[in-house]
Amino acid sequence: MIIGTLLCAAAAQAQAVPTIVSITHSGPVPGTPTITGQIQCTSNNVMLTSYYQKQIASGWGPTTYIDRFYCKPPANTGAVITVTKSKPFIPVSPGEKFRFMVQQGGAMSPWVVYQF
Repeated sequence: MIIGTLLCAAAAQAQAVPTIVSITHSGPVPGTPTITGQIQCTSNNVMLTSYYQKQIASGWGPTTYIDRFYCKPPANTGAVITVTKSKPFIPVSPGEKFRFMVQQGGAMSPWVVYQF
């Protein structure tokens, strides 16, 4: 019975992985644009933390914190909640690639690559 309970708990945690649906930017490139991400999560009012990595010659640079925010939709939208979050970013140049990820507790979304 304990194994079944643990398997159910593990399955529930696996379903709680947030997803980045899209990333866009506005503002100057080269310059300091604002990035906007549309994120899906499966629980209302959970804390999400966002990160990025910059592409460098040897792969990807260090994981860098962007922001912490709640997955809190403007209205009750059902089991899957989609939120949009914008944040001023760092100075970028045309063609630079970054990848973005959001984390909910121990669950991390897949990385999403974006080119400016």
